[in-house]
Amino acid sequence: EEIRNFKKCLMRMFDAVDKECVFYETAMNLDKMPHTFVECVPLPRKLAANAPMFFKQAMRECEDEFEAQNKQLIDTRGVKKLAARLPRHMLFFAVEF
Repeated sequence: EEIRNFKKCLMRMFDAVDKECVFYETAMNLDKMPHTFVECVPLPRKLAANAPMFFKQAMRECEDEFEAQNKQLIDTRGVKKLAARLPRHMLFFAVEF
């Protein structure tokens, strides 16, 4: 709840300067010392509109390498709680456009 509210504040702040936010979330060391990083990358609106397409293309280009280490991509569009879609203690990398 607190992180979601902070994200909304960031989006409003960057909206005032004609930018949109792309959020990256990384969870690691969930068994030993759990830690999650959430990063915000502000992009000009023109670039942000194409960000999902570029991300999907990049994932396709490294598909062989990615699939060797990861089972699948999980579409989480419209999901309010990411943890609800992922198995417990699963390491993950998420992108929110």
